[in-house]
Amino acid sequence: MDTHLVREASESDWQAISAVLLQAFGHEEGQEIADLVADLLNDPSASPWLSLVAEEGGQVVGYILFTTAAVEDAPRAVSAAILAPL
Repeated sequence: MDTHLVREASESDWQAISAVLLQAFGHEEGQEIADLVADLLNDPSASPWLSLVAEEGGQVVGYILFTTAAVEDAPRAVSAAILAPL
């Protein structure tokens, strides 16, 4: 029986995360998404606050990232959280 685990991602997971994104979204779109995730993780204005990997049998098989966002052109300041990629 495989062991399933969800845990906070670390920098050492990046290669496995990129591979999961490429497999999930295809080579072209997957690379764009991997690049976007990398940019968000390094963008202080995105305030990445939770980055999780799912493991099965010790292998990374899933990934999500929660970041903050501001809604521009709203009548008042609106903050939001974004969960991606899905």
